[in-house]
Amino acid sequence: MTSRRLLSCDYWLLGLIGACVFGMGAELLWPHRLAPPGKSPPDDSSAETTLDSPHQEPPRLPLQAYDAIVERPLFAADRRPYEPPAEPVETPRPEAPQPHVEFQLSAVVSTPSEQIALIKTNLFPDVQRVALNESLQGWMLVEVRADSAILRRGNEQVTIELRPNAPPPGNAERPPNVLGRK
Repeated sequence: MTSRRLLSCDYWLLGLIGACVFGMGAELLWPHRLAPPGKSPPDDSSAETTLDSPHQEPPRLPLQAYDAIVERPLFAADRRPYEPPAEPVETPRPEAPQPHVEFQLSAVVSTPSEQIALIKTNLFPDVQRVALNESLQGWMLVEVRADSAILRRGNEQVTIELRPNAPPPGNAERPPNVLGRK
């Protein structure tokens, strides 16, 4: 019979077997310092024992004694209990002063389904179409009359006349008929 050469896996296998044999021998032959749970070894020392004895159980404390430990976060650097951040105190911000707006009513359109005012302001050069309950630069159109419109912003209210210094419609005299017809 020929001799076989050992391979590297054979060395690994022999090392593993040796480690198992050593571990089992150490477990069986080595004296243990701890007793299995529920069994206490015979006490050869005097009747008075201290915590230095390897077989003595520590005194049992009630679970409430550990509350302080549980409250401290494990992964926080300072181990302080969590405190929610204080609610920020809201200080009322002073409102920015609104620019002075001057309105000029160019026209009024009133139909059974819609009321519209065409308004020009000193802030924009173009005439803007504003329907009832729409806003224009923070001012809400709240009422449209035949000769005026009412805008409101907060407690302020502005009435814009269609033709300032002109008599209201219906009371004005008719201009003379050039052609002489009635």
